[in-house]
Amino acid sequence: MQDWVVGLLAIAVGALFCFRGFMTMRIVIPIWGAFTGFFLGAGLISAITDDGFLRSALAWVVAIIGAVAQFRQADRMSAPMRQTRADAGGREFRAA
Repeated sequence: MQDWVVGLLAIAVGALFCFRGFMTMRIVIPIWGAFTGFFLGAGLISAITDDGFLRSALAWVVAIIGAVAQFRQADRMSAPMRQTRADAGGREFRAA
């Protein structure tokens, strides 16, 4: 039964990327950046201190700082896509 739920969820996500991909990726890329920053920060501290992964408070703090930094960077990279622009006729429109 669980396979059906996972399959339907995969179809729904695929349809979302297919039909609203640009808008969806503007939302998803900063979230992926946050995950990357979190695991990069935690892995860095784990390698430096020879502790386990997320075993110290320092690892958690650096992981959260890395997640916030990567999220903000990815969000800043997608910001030009959200700016209002004027088309050739002078009418303003928002990038989709």
